[in-house]
Amino acid sequence: MKFKNHVAQHGKTLSRKLSQNYGDMFGLMEQALDTSNPEAQLQACQQLGQMNLEAQTYNDLAPQLKAAILNQITATTQYNLDQAEILKAAGKGSTQIEKAQSSIKLANSQYLHSRSENAIDFHHAKLLEHQRHNLEMSYIKLQGMIKQSMQNVDGQAKLINTVNQVSIKQIQEDRNYQKAVVSHLLTNGDQSRPEYIIKKDYTPASRGVIGFLQSIGERLGLFV
Repeated sequence: MKFKNHVAQHGKTLSRKLSQNYGDMFGLMEQALDTSNPEAQLQACQQLGQMNLEAQTYNDLAPQLKAAILNQITATTQYNLDQAEILKAAGKGSTQIEKAQSSIKLANSQYLHSRSENAIDFHHAKLLEHQRHNLEMSYIKLQGMIKQSMQNVDGQAKLINTVNQVSIKQIQEDRNYQKAVVSHLLTNGDQSRPEYIIKKDYTPASRGVIGFLQSIGERLGLFV
């Protein structure tokens, strides 16, 4: 089949840019349409098909590849920031240790000067330990409550994600069915019979699963 090209003469510079940046796309297209040379036509179609597959592969993987590289950059940056923070903390801690050593020396001198202060120190230390113990117990209880709350949220999310798998599967099936119908119509034209294409419906089967998961969540106290 031969088509009359009405635009090539007006876009010579763009045609050169097309060839320079993307290859001889018009040449491949013309070759794929040239039925007078079946062997060359099939070769061009195969080349275009391979180019399409490679383009689709890149488009599918590009977001993940970009995300992986950006994650590596972010992680490396954060790693070095953390290293710097650790080193600064080490310097500050060393100063505090040296200060504590001086404090111990002073305390030892004070102990030697007055043993009677020991009883008072012990009394106050006992009060402080009692307070520390009470605070530690409260902290342990709080930790337990937080962990229980987080476990409850995680359990709810896990059950909800499980329930949603059916709906997600149905969305994919609807998309696949639509693609199959479009492909069938484009391939068969007036002879198309789209009613012969089977469309799966997962919705009825999901109702019993949802009820079962809800009953599990109620027994485990996840839907309180």
